[in-house]
Amino acid sequence: MKLFILLLLLCTSAIKAQNVVFDASGRAVFKREYPGKTADEIYKGVYSFITSYYGYHEERMQADSITKTLHLQKGEILDVLCRKYFSGKKPEVIGAFEMRVQITDGKIDGYIQHLNFHIYGLDYYIDFKKLQSGEPDPLIFENEYENYCNQFTAFLNCMSRAITTGILKYEFGINLNKALYSQQPLQLNEQGIATAILTFEKDESTLQYLVDSFLHKHYFMGIPVIEQPEPNAKTIVVEGGLFDVFNNRSSHKTNRNPIINASNIITIKVDGNTVSLTIQHKDFIDDNDKIISATFSDALHSKNYFKGTTAEQKQYLIKNYNTFLSSLKYYIDKGEMGQ
Repeated sequence: MKLFILLLLLCTSAIKAQNVVFDASGRAVFKREYPGKTADEIYKGVYSFITSYYGYHEERMQADSITKTLHLQKGEILDVLCRKYFSGKKPEVIGAFEMRVQITDGKIDGYIQHLNFHIYGLDYYIDFKKLQSGEPDPLIFENEYENYCNQFTAFLNCMSRAITTGILKYEFGINLNKALYSQQPLQLNEQGIATAILTFEKDESTLQYLVDSFLHKHYFMGIPVIEQPEPNAKTIVVEGGLFDVFNNRSSHKTNRNPIINASNIITIKVDGNTVSLTIQHKDFIDDNDKIISATFSDALHSKNYFKGTTAEQKQYLIKNYNTFLSSLKYYIDKGEMGQ
């Protein structure tokens, strides 16, 4: 499974994050502490994160609840060098890795080992030693070692959140304005487009700062938006993504409902004390990162590829699209995304 959501997210945690640093061999040793958490609690959090949130099931991982060790034999992160959002930086490569974790009361010790770069199964040879050292190489662009490390820092931050809060549901790794979320203000039309306007007791410059901060700190880890705005731009356009839009993951082990992801275009405009937002659905994407030949209308009306989609699944589709809006409002109201 290719985890595109890690390209978009930098989850927050109740602990101080430790940045991941890889050596020339592609190995990163890490340690994280969780004061007050027992080994059983930490084990449960890591296990649930890898099998439920991250999407790798038991057959991809060796787990021992007695010795409290977990071994993810092969994980993958799509566009691990963050090339998608930079013009001229091609191709987008997938990073395969191995991870082993040893758990004791209050802490975890482990390592991540780089395995290879590939493009959907076709090997793409990048010398990791050159990537790490910064030695010139035509296959490597500027800052890509830092980008690579940042992806795995985000991965561990998300895992830490699962340990410290028990939250696994995909909510951009952050909090929601629950009142707004319950209203579900974004009701996408047949074309998969919805708009909303939020009013705040804040001035325009403050709102611009908070919107930009939310996007860079909690949505796409500082990766530039599609249309790079000038400083203090009032309009920002972002390409986003939603993981498991029908919430099929919860029943994945029993009836093998496929996990369906979605891409979208988000336009945010700040004007005075208001923030207007338009979300436009772009594509449905299967669990192998292939675009599904189906429209948003097909999903709404259970047609073609989505024949048999239940009313409950369609409700989850709308709820998941409302997550971004209600998370943005929470951040603007609070100025942070802590618990």
